[in-house]
Amino acid sequence: MALIAALGGPYDQGSGLMNDGLRNLGLVPVSEPYTALGYSIEGVKLVRNIPQSVLNVTGSNAIVDWVWLELRDAINPATVRGQRPALLQRDGDVVELDGVRPVAVGVPNGNYHVVVRHRNHFGR
Repeated sequence: MALIAALGGPYDQGSGLMNDGLRNLGLVPVSEPYTALGYSIEGVKLVRNIPQSVLNVTGSNAIVDWVWLELRDAINPATVRGQRPALLQRDGDVVELDGVRPVAVGVPNGNYHVVVRHRNHFGR
């Protein structure tokens, strides 16, 4: 799924990119942080750690932080059809844990409400 998102705090309107200060300071964890915050990944079979090389990328594809994705039912948005952690790049691309490929949630093709959550933001 080609998904683009922006976090208000690190977004720089002049450059159109987000700041990757957390990555520069070594504060982006190599393990996904969401299970420790109570998010459930039951039934999701995926790698939950990223190699340090993913965090060494600079420029517009540098990682800003982890995000949590939910695909919700098109008719009843209270029903979560798929969910998983992913990575957010400076240019807004939400990518797989390899830091490159578009994110896949593992649900049938169709229409969904997409929710992007971040551990430091309250918006949906």
